[in-house]
Amino acid sequence: MNLSAVKFLYGYNNWANQRILTQAAKLTPEELRTENSLGWGSFLGGLVHIMVAESLWTSRLFDEPAAGGFEPGDYVDVAALQERWTQEQTRLARNLNAMNEDDLARVYTRERAGKTLTVSLWQALLHLANHGTQHRAECAAILTGFGHSPGNLDMTVYIGQQGPNSDGQQMSAEAMQLLYAYNEWANARIFNQAAQLEPAQLRQPNDHGWGNMFGALVHILDAEYGWRHFLEHDTDVKWLEESDFADYPAVQARWAEENAQLQRFVNNLADDDMLRLVHYDIEGDRGSHILWHCLWHMVNHGTQHRAECAALLTDLGHSPGDMDFTVFLRHLNS
Repeated sequence: MNLSAVKFLYGYNNWANQRILTQAAKLTPEELRTENSLGWGSFLGGLVHIMVAESLWTSRLFDEPAAGGFEPGDYVDVAALQERWTQEQTRLARNLNAMNEDDLARVYTRERAGKTLTVSLWQALLHLANHGTQHRAECAAILTGFGHSPGNLDMTVYIGQQGPNSDGQQMSAEAMQLLYAYNEWANARIFNQAAQLEPAQLRQPNDHGWGNMFGALVHILDAEYGWRHFLEHDTDVKWLEESDFADYPAVQARWAEENAQLQRFVNNLADDDMLRLVHYDIEGDRGSHILWHCLWHMVNHGTQHRAECAALLTDLGHSPGDMDFTVFLRHLNS
């Protein structure tokens, strides 16, 4: 991948962050600080975690000092956090603009808790973008519960609304294949933990948008199936629904089947395929996307809904563990 593609991803990242922040500004101080079980103490804690990750990774990757302000108590309200976040976005953009293409291959090594992480700069930047998607999904679910949904955060929505310039972007097939290996690994962690639940737990109602965890898992499967079939055969298929599956083992079996098809499709792509135009006509809405945008959207979409499922699984005592891209890379290289 090249710098133009990285900047495109961070344009999406900033857009999605802003949609969360705009709705977060409508919460009361009590709602901002209401405790939850997502790991960051409160909704405000989750927001601060996303910003802090961007700040710390920018400092690590570009050898700059961290500025502090890493605790929810450092911010009196969302406006104060947004002011700091804008500074971090500007700092990251400045560093990206100062890079040359060769810098993306630079190796970064980090020691943490007795473990070594060695990645290229482009892999670290992909991790940071994916990390934002994961925790925004948690924040979006909380906002929706409070009656302030940020709306659809899909990358395809960003492209449709913002019309970002895609000239000069390059994405390698190798990088995309790595992302899909991560997608397979992360899905397996969710699907395997969900298999530990009782049928009643799988269908316990929630307000994440798909009714229950069973519905969310079917939605993840359906998105991968529908998009893969469309990109490979240029034809639509009937959406998969909960009623298509007698029980959870049937969902797992279908996921294994579809995942094999998806991995085959992605692994057979070449660099030139990444810029192929994909034309669509959805109820009269006609347009086109670059293939790699569609492929990234699928992984990003999976990250979003896996985060919702991970939160539910954790509440039920079956956490899938840390699903960061960097954790996958460390696992891959071990």
